[in-house]
Amino acid sequence: MPYDEAMEKYGSDKPDLRFDLELIDVADIFSRSNNEIFSKPAKDTKQNRAKALRVPKGDTIFSKRQMQKFEDYVRKFGAKGLAFMQVKEDGLKGPLCKFFDEKDLDELIKRCSLELGDVVFFGVGEKKLVLDYMGRFRLFLANELKLVNENELNFVWIVDFPMFEKNEDGTYSAMHHPFTMPKNIDEKDLENIRSIAYDIVLNGLELGGGSVRIHKNEIQEKVFKLLNIQKEEQEEKFSFLLDALKFGAPPHAGIAIGLDRLIMLVSKAKSIREVIAFPKTQRAQCLMTNAPSEVPASSLKELAIKIRES
Repeated sequence: MPYDEAMEKYGSDKPDLRFDLELIDVADIFSRSNNEIFSKPAKDTKQNRAKALRVPKGDTIFSKRQMQKFEDYVRKFGAKGLAFMQVKEDGLKGPLCKFFDEKDLDELIKRCSLELGDVVFFGVGEKKLVLDYMGRFRLFLANELKLVNENELNFVWIVDFPMFEKNEDGTYSAMHHPFTMPKNIDEKDLENIRSIAYDIVLNGLELGGGSVRIHKNEIQEKVFKLLNIQKEEQEEKFSFLLDALKFGAPPHAGIAIGLDRLIMLVSKAKSIREVIAFPKTQRAQCLMTNAPSEVPASSLKELAIKIRES
């Protein structure tokens, strides 16, 4: 599954596919709302998202108290609120409905495949924020509704990760690492450049990941330049690599698997600490060896380490 599809449908690059509850794009409908709180962000589909999450028969399951609980949950992750509509016998109902005309309400019913008794929740706003809290809310609802089959092992490869991610100051960083082979390095929009990287995901947990490494000198130099690493800095920090690539390097790739995570899932353990021989406590202490502990002064002296009290 491509990274973009995973994020748009599940709000996560490690989606749990043991149940449905997909996020549905409703930006075009919300862009026509007569309330600017919804229409303004929905019109900018590059920076923002408007997502719907349909819960079959949710109107017959959830109480008003539970609805408040849902809003409190998403607020913890930066959401300003959680809008919703309910499907009654005479159509969509809820405070949100007054901001849409009948044609768009009918389109929501069709787009989200809504049926009598359903509830549909909405998240509108900045792309990264909306996908994050709606993805978390999806998992939260699955646990509330007991939709997860604990006996199922659902694997998925996530591929085509973005090569770069934008920082708050407008600069870019490598999403995986700057030595990952890009698929379309000549793409003008950095956010559309994809890398040959891959993660293996099981039941919503990343088991491992890897990538194909850059093996051509000119591509590595171009990646450094796009990351604003100038020629002088390239030579200073990475000359060993660039020089080696000039002599020719074979294509190479790799992957690393988190065996402890796999064992945790296969054994149905509730925590990764249950399958590690000597797990640390929440304070990073080892109960087996009583580490960290006091270090003899002689050892500190041998290593030329001096402890200074603040």
